Amino acid sequence: MPRLLRIIPTLAFLLAITGTPMLAGSASVRAQDSSPAASPISCEPQAKPAAEPAGTVRVYQRDARGNPQFVGEHPIGHTPMGSDIGLTTGQAFDVKVRPVVEERTRVNSSRWKTRMRYTLTNAGPKPVTVDLVQAGLWGDTRIDAESMKSERLSADETRWRVPVPANGEATVTATFDSRY
Repeated sequence: MPRLLRIIPTLAFLLAITGTPMLAGSASVRAQDSSPAASPISCEPQAKPAAEPAGTVRVYQRDARGNPQFVGEHPIGHTPMGSDIGLTTGQAFDVKVRPVVEERTRVNSSRWKTRMRYTLTNAGPKPVTVDLVQAGLWGDTRIDAESMKSERLSADETRWRVPVPANGEATVTATFDSRY
């Protein structure tokens, strides 16, 4: 029997930047690239939290008549009891990010300094908060300077929670010091 989840409306979006340009030989993100944001859904179990086996979570939303309509689906791995689950069911067409490598300097044979600028745009009528995630920070990568405080999610990822105004844009800058 499927478990029931209560959907929590959110105006947050997730942008995961991969193909990290700060690592040697991997500058796959070009200045003209603009990536759409994923639309995550937060869920709370209506019963006591339990461990969830790996599988596909399908999300339905009731229409004006009260009939369930398929919204999307997302695969999940085995999830321990009490863990948060983030589901991405589609992409937001009105929220985008444009990552730009402003400067990349080789300090020595095993060290690079990379200055990045991320421009986030929101073409929607309401302000949103975007989770901007920079992945691929392998080795000993540190953030020397940043325009807003980030949160290190793991040894490989960092996240900024960026408020973007309605019909507007926001900019985040960061300087990465990569040693490997």
